[in-house]
Amino acid sequence: MFRKYEGRKTAALVAAVFSAFVLIFIALLFWVNWRVEMVDVSKCARNDTGSVTYRIEEMGDYFNYIYVNGYAYEPGVSIDSAVTKVLAHDTDTGAYYELPTENVEREDITEERNDGCNYDYAGFKSVAYKSELPERYTICILYECNDEKILIEE
Repeated sequence: MFRKYEGRKTAALVAAVFSAFVLIFIALLFWVNWRVEMVDVSKCARNDTGSVTYRIEEMGDYFNYIYVNGYAYEPGVSIDSAVTKVLAHDTDTGAYYELPTENVEREDITEERNDGCNYDYAGFKSVAYKSELPERYTICILYECNDEKILIEE
C-alpha cells in the first residue's frame, strides 16, 4: 500500500526542474535586457534647445560591446519620475534604436547643483552589443521627465 520514499530520485527530479526554471529565467532576463529595438521619437514633446543639462561622461567599446555612461536633467525641475534612454540614431536611414539603459542614482549632482531641486535620478548607463547597432550611428538621449519627452541629439 505504501511505497518506500526514494530520496535520491526525488532530489534529482527537484534539482532538474529547478535547474530548468533557472535556465529559462536567465534566458528571458538576457533577452529582455540586451535587445535593441527601433523607437518612434515623433511623440517627443520637443527637441532639446539647450534647456537640458546633460553629459556623456564615458563612452567607448570593449570587444563586442558599446557602453555609454552619463547624466541628464533639466535645471530647476525636480525629478519626480525620470526615465533616460540612450538611443542610436542610424545616420543612413534616420531610424532611432533604443539601447538597454539603466537609470542610476546620482546624489552628487543634486549636491553639486544645490538649488533645492532633486536630480538624484539623473544618471544613466547603457551597454549593448555592437552587432545589434546600425553600421553608422550617433548617440542620442531620450529624456522622459515628469511625463514630458525631450530628444537630445549631439
